[in-house]
Amino acid sequence: MRLTNPFAGHVLPTNIDLNLVKVFLAIYDKGSVTRAAQHLCLTQPTVSYSLAKLRELFDDPLFERTPGGMRPTESGERIYSDFCGALALVEHAVDSNKVFVAAKSQRRFRVSMSDIGELVFLPPLLERLSAEAPHVTLEVMPTAVESIPEMLASGRLDAAIGNLAAIRLGSTMRAPLFKERYVCLLSRHANSIGDEMTLHAFTTARHVVVSSPFTGHRMIEDALRERGLAQQITAKLANFTGLPGLLARTDLVAIVPTRVARVFQTYSPLRVLELPIEIPTFDVTLHWHARQHNVAATAWLRDVILETLHELG
Repeated sequence: MRLTNPFAGHVLPTNIDLNLVKVFLAIYDKGSVTRAAQHLCLTQPTVSYSLAKLRELFDDPLFERTPGGMRPTESGERIYSDFCGALALVEHAVDSNKVFVAAKSQRRFRVSMSDIGELVFLPPLLERLSAEAPHVTLEVMPTAVESIPEMLASGRLDAAIGNLAAIRLGSTMRAPLFKERYVCLLSRHANSIGDEMTLHAFTTARHVVVSSPFTGHRMIEDALRERGLAQQITAKLANFTGLPGLLARTDLVAIVPTRVARVFQTYSPLRVLELPIEIPTFDVTLHWHARQHNVAATAWLRDVILETLHELG
């Protein structure tokens, strides 16, 4: 069988086993033969044997061992694009003609969301999936916003959830989930700030910010800069995991989305105050590729996401 990839324009070798394609993509995505084997539920020798067959087939090492893991060669990078497109076409053809039964399915769905999404969206989603599709696997793949359209097009992602306004209109299909806004989150014991966050209290307070590329902190900075204001930033975190514990033990203030604030209040003795300035709200949206629109499995997943996360509104 000869497979062509409309995204790259290269022709793949004839009679290639699609299982080899899956092994190659797993090694590329995981950066390790061992992790690829775990991901595919195969033994490490099986994955190593498959990689040897691929190297022979393409007459190229495809990956090089480095201290940071398996790094693709130039040929490996080109083949990755081909394989992604080819596998997506095959999976689409198969899925389009399948009846999807959620209760019996063992499908693996791949969804992009940030660490905020994992905190807020993942618990209700997994609760719903456990009840309706107990054998389905949900793999969370945090993805830079600019890479999401290509990841959806190649089939490496089934859906993406988040504040994704930067994605160009027309490059994906999308549906709104809810509008979100920012609030101040701080310890209940921060006595220097009363029951209202005044502008003076806000500008003199010590702040902690999360500088993850998946957060909207840049929008907050822009809104403050437009008003000639600035935060006194005492700490910067790479993600939200340690934020509630840090706030509970200090007098620091964080600006977070309201739904994140609600979750963190269940962890620690924290309180929420309204911002003393107006910061624009933002839309949380669900994105997918047009090719997946009528595929029964991914359509079911989108319905589950829409119904479950609408309830967070």
